[in-house]
Amino acid sequence: MATMTQSENVQVKAQATQAAFDPPEHGEGRPFISAGQYRLHYSDHKWDTILGTSIQVDGGPWRIGGSLRPARDMQDTALLEFDRASSAIAKVKANPDLTVEAKSRQAREAVEGYYTAINGIAQKLAESMASLADAAPSVFSMVKPLEKDNVGAHLMDQELRQYIRSAAPNDRQAVTLAAARGDQPELVSAILRAPAILSGISENARESMRRAGIMANYSKELRELRAVLMIRNDVARTAISGLQTLAAIHPGAADIKIKAGSWRSDEGTERLAAWLDEFRALSAA
Repeated sequence: MATMTQSENVQVKAQATQAAFDPPEHGEGRPFISAGQYRLHYSDHKWDTILGTSIQVDGGPWRIGGSLRPARDMQDTALLEFDRASSAIAKVKANPDLTVEAKSRQAREAVEGYYTAINGIAQKLAESMASLADAAPSVFSMVKPLEKDNVGAHLMDQELRQYIRSAAPNDRQAVTLAAARGDQPELVSAILRAPAILSGISENARESMRRAGIMANYSKELRELRAVLMIRNDVARTAISGLQTLAAIHPGAADIKIKAGSWRSDEGTERLAAWLDEFRALSAA
């Protein structure tokens, strides 16, 4: 299905434009399209900027914004189909030549058309989120290597490893636990850039610093990856709200809105959220 821009075919009330990858706004201040007394609110995402967004990971730039292309299509289609379906329902209800049964059938068909148009895009969005979830654990390196000619940085690493290796066992354990919580990013990086034996810690302790190492090196990138989920979920809420509103306009289609529950989340979204939550828990420790 061809997508539309939000200014085409739909009369909108423009509000303040949201910066790309900012948390989506909620509430009555957002733009909306109207269907009589009913409104469908949505977020005015800067899709051109969002879709072109990339983050720097181990191996180069990762174009995470492109994963939201189905989300853009979902929002555009939701607005277009909501306008089409609500207009069709209004015309059906106002047609004196139709029987009550015919009005109910045709109004229901309009709501079903909305669901069908969105559901196919929701499946593509689920596939896109699954691809993100598959890739995320492997593209973030635990530590960034030092430049070979940066003698000062190499010496600092050696001093930090010597410090932890020569510390008393209780002190070493306390510092290691703090590092695993992300409290000592420089120490974490120094430990992870060399075999565990050079720091005098166990492999298990070194592994416990894995998440801390990623967070120390990619905190900004992790926030932007979480913003992808926020935008995805915001668009899903808009699509679900559209179907719920159509079901309110025509109560005879109330059962159809139940199907939209599957749009709320998907396996890939949940996996990516769970992986990111590991770092949120780390920062809260």
